[in-house]
Amino acid sequence: MIALSIEGDSLRMLSFSGRQIRSWESIPLSPYHVRGGFVSNPEAVGQVIGEALAERGLMRERALFAFPSIGSACSILNVPNKLRRSQFGGVISREARRVMSFSAEASYLYWQLLPQGSFEERKAWVLTVPREPLLKLMKACHLAKLKLRAIDLTAVALSRVVGQKEAIIVHCEPNRLETVILVDWVPRFIRSTLLRESEEFATELEEPTAEVLRQIPYTISYYNDTHRDAPLDPEVPVYLTGSLALDIELAEKVSAVTERPMAELEPPLSCPPDFPLPLYAVNLGLMLKTVRG
Repeated sequence: MIALSIEGDSLRMLSFSGRQIRSWESIPLSPYHVRGGFVSNPEAVGQVIGEALAERGLMRERALFAFPSIGSACSILNVPNKLRRSQFGGVISREARRVMSFSAEASYLYWQLLPQGSFEERKAWVLTVPREPLLKLMKACHLAKLKLRAIDLTAVALSRVVGQKEAIIVHCEPNRLETVILVDWVPRFIRSTLLRESEEFATELEEPTAEVLRQIPYTISYYNDTHRDAPLDPEVPVYLTGSLALDIELAEKVSAVTERPMAELEPPLSCPPDFPLPLYAVNLGLMLKTVRG
């Protein structure tokens, strides 16, 4: 199988069989064909994907693709417990319109019932995803003749890799920052920030890191301010992923500005000794979807 993601100006590919990683590689993409992790030119991106797989002899069947969290939102909604299964979708959709400003014209809605709840109410984890960028990604995959098994949100894939009850996950690339807060094993909060596109940093190499260090404390403070009944414990650790996470000093700086412990990824499978885990954390999260499912 193959797990793919678009990060910055590159296509990251992870080939695997069962629990074994076979190969990994990053393929350059033109900045004119992707913006902020979203596909802007499906025809060109589809051609790159198709050629990359053909040149490496990788199968196009049973592929998985990650979709950036930019523009997506999640929430825990309460719904009546006495509904029939067929009624939950309509009730959740109406509640998402009221609480999350969900619009069926602009976004797709996904939901999953959680085991928590009471006799009268059930809790549902609800996710909204921007429609147009997702359709462009699906078109690129179709043109590349990929047979998709699933498209997973980056935030969800990263949550799977971390695999902790409570955690702060910061996925940092030169052109975007995604922060995921896990509570009770579930992504409770997703915040994405578009940074300047990577080519604009050519003469300002320190700026992406500086922006990351500004955004992370703000996001944590915002979450705690909006969840005063259950703020994050000061000992909840931060996990760094993405290309900027390869900078060892960044973890020390993040720990200093957040006053929180840092934690290293420990996925529930064996990785090759030279595998750059932070760089392919999203792809590994896609892989774990099949290992666990």
